Amino acid sequence: MFEVFKLAPLDRRAKLTAVIAFIGAGIITLGFIYLLPFLFAPRKYLLLPRGIEIRSLIATDLIERNNINSLEILRPIKHGAGINTCTSDFFGYSGEYALADGSMARVYATSWERMVKITTCKGGPYLLSPLEPESFVQAVKQYYLNSGE
Repeated sequence: MFEVFKLAPLDRRAKLTAVIAFIGAGIITLGFIYLLPFLFAPRKYLLLPRGIEIRSLIATDLIERNNINSLEILRPIKHGAGINTCTSDFFGYSGEYALADGSMARVYATSWERMVKITTCKGGPYLLSPLEPESFVQAVKQYYLNSGE
């Protein structure tokens, strides 16, 4: 034969320690959830001799100059879901996105309002959101599409 005895409820100190631990764990978890998108969010576009380099705090992608086929400025785009994304909404958009028209694009942007679409010879299109799309397109055309280097 055996008897079951219930435990006494937590005292004030144990309750306070538990609450602090849960709040701390929650803050740390949320910090990591927000930190990863921040690290991969696009920060700048560089026009280099080898192509357009897209930089985030910890990653870099390159659109090779020989792979650039055409450029165009797009008005607001209706996007679908992010398929393979590092960031979404918090600090920008980085990764593959399904667009509302059913196409796919590699997106490195902070806004869907006025984007530059770079069509490539190999692979899918890229969507970027430079502050001054007209100047960006003009510079890319000048450096990569009109040069005979």
